[in-house]
Amino acid sequence: MKSEVILVAVDPSRNFHPALERVIVNASLRKKKPRLHLFIAVDANASKLNLGNENLYPSLAVLNTLVQSVEAQGLICDTELYWAEHWQQGMLDAAKRIKADLIVMTDHSNVSRNVFLADSKWMLLRQAKRPVMLVRSGASGRRESILAAVNMQATDEDHKILNSRILAAGRLMAQQYRAEFHVVNAYQDSMRYPDRGLLVRAAEVDTANVHVKKGAPESVIAETAAALGADVVVIGTMARQGVMDSIRGHTSERVLNNLQFQDVLTIN
Repeated sequence: MKSEVILVAVDPSRNFHPALERVIVNASLRKKKPRLHLFIAVDANASKLNLGNENLYPSLAVLNTLVQSVEAQGLICDTELYWAEHWQQGMLDAAKRIKADLIVMTDHSNVSRNVFLADSKWMLLRQAKRPVMLVRSGASGRRESILAAVNMQATDEDHKILNSRILAAGRLMAQQYRAEFHVVNAYQDSMRYPDRGLLVRAAEVDTANVHVKKGAPESVIAETAAALGADVVVIGTMARQGVMDSIRGHTSERVLNNLQFQDVLTIN
């Protein structure tokens, strides 16, 4: 079986790289090590681009140190430097070219400080053809509990396919890290109560690991994640129109805003 290929977004204008650190730590927990591809690019929406920002001019020594920190853990690492506008499209192109299984990037948003996920990253989440992991600097690096959020009441084919992908991604991660796997399904209308038996069979878990609760998805998912001490929450990013709605305030954004202490794996 081939090694998983992980594309890690690294912003050289920052001094800390939570996404890279998380990938390195998590790799140590896995029997089969992934192959890393560092995509080094500045996020123009999250960094000051004036000439006085010295962090925009990292030396080769700094970049080499990043690579050495990866190789010191016995991991194979390739690097790519992208210095142009529309870094998110460059990243998607790179992920396709190297056949990446996963994209990992740091989410610096902090709702309590009115710092929200940049539009450029929303664009990437909407267009990514592969899972994207958003790493929160305040989240735990553990991988002991994985929570997948689904909507089994959905009757359209697109949502059914998305549910299957979410469950498959959550199961795979739980297997990779020998973690507990839980599933949550919110509902707001008692007339559309999800079929718990169907959910248990689809998730392939014990009934105790299935959590069906009434309420808004963003609240139910966050509350369940907190109660379980979930380390990663797996969510879908597809709107009824077929892709994540570009309008801010969409359910996916509210879910992300409520999950400030967990890493989030998004599935299209």
